[in-house]
Amino acid sequence: MSFMAIPAKQQQGFILAATLWLIAFITVAGTYLAQWAGEAKQQIASQQQNTQAEIDFQGTLATFLYLINTQYVNQYGVMLTEITAEQKEADTLGSGMGLMASEGSYIKLYDQAYHGIGDVIFSVQDESGLIATNIEEPFHLKYLLGLFGLSATARDEAIAKLQDYEDSDSLHRINGAEEQQYKQQHKQAPANRALLTSWEMQNVLDWDKYPELWQNDLPRLTSSSWGEWPNFNAAPNQVLQTSMGITREDAEKIIQARNELPITDLGQLYQIIGKVLSIDVLSFSSIPSNFFRVTLWHPQTGRAREIHLELHPSILVKDYSLKTTRPWTVDYQLDIAKTAEQQHVQPKQLKTDLFNDNSSQVKQSETSTIAATQ
Repeated sequence: MSFMAIPAKQQQGFILAATLWLIAFITVAGTYLAQWAGEAKQQIASQQQNTQAEIDFQGTLATFLYLINTQYVNQYGVMLTEITAEQKEADTLGSGMGLMASEGSYIKLYDQAYHGIGDVIFSVQDESGLIATNIEEPFHLKYLLGLFGLSATARDEAIAKLQDYEDSDSLHRINGAEEQQYKQQHKQAPANRALLTSWEMQNVLDWDKYPELWQNDLPRLTSSSWGEWPNFNAAPNQVLQTSMGITREDAEKIIQARNELPITDLGQLYQIIGKVLSIDVLSFSSIPSNFFRVTLWHPQTGRAREIHLELHPSILVKDYSLKTTRPWTVDYQLDIAKTAEQQHVQPKQLKTDLFNDNSSQVKQSETSTIAATQ
């Protein structure tokens, strides 16, 4: 048997082609491996950042719980310095307003953003400053819907459906909705109980037809835990405007004034805005409640969380709560998307070593200093 010899030029051509294919394969494989390694590295870094954020979330929350259960609380907020028994008694009786709130000496209870532990930012909202959803006649909520642009007809329909969602019977109001109407739109039947969270309003029939409600963060302006007139010391601007006669300009005056001195009576409120309002003196309250919303968020990871707390018993006698087995209850918590305000907020620093500014920017600065000395 004889074999035909392959010409040398053909052999060289074959080897060249094979070499080129091998180089192409190695290049593609190398690129893929480099991309995979980069993604894996990024994923590990993201997981580490999320883990650290969770640790800092828990640390910040635990620190706040410690402070609100051990420190003095008044209309200013949670005091970070110690006071004498005489000062506390005078403040309780209304003559101790000499406890001036210097910047950072109190944790304010109207959603002011502060540096927490690590890179975490947190705020505390006294829920007495929010609008109640679980009441028979939600006057303030109806007014708020008007501020968001809903017509009078749309407001009446929305409130009627909310009331039918909450009541225990199967009879629907005019413009309301019960199980039959929900079935017609292939929606889950109404709960026929009070709202468990303010976010549950999204389940009320047709409320999803009003995107302006959710664009304006309606759930964060309302509360399922409080049922009184909104506390002027803790209410956001839009909530203040739901009180009859208070304009946007009046609300801004109230917010500016309470940053210096808390509002303790209606006379002081009327002096701030320059007019008298139709507010029942028995409905007015200026002291903190025992319901709080703590919001934690991380600027780098995009993580945000709401924790809704109830102190036991009332905050005014919280010294007793330390002797109980359950000084507070977490009513509920949920992870949420950060609001536009939270994404661009400039948090303040508190005058306490418990919340120290050990953010990544400070760590990077310290690392650069050490490297320079070395």
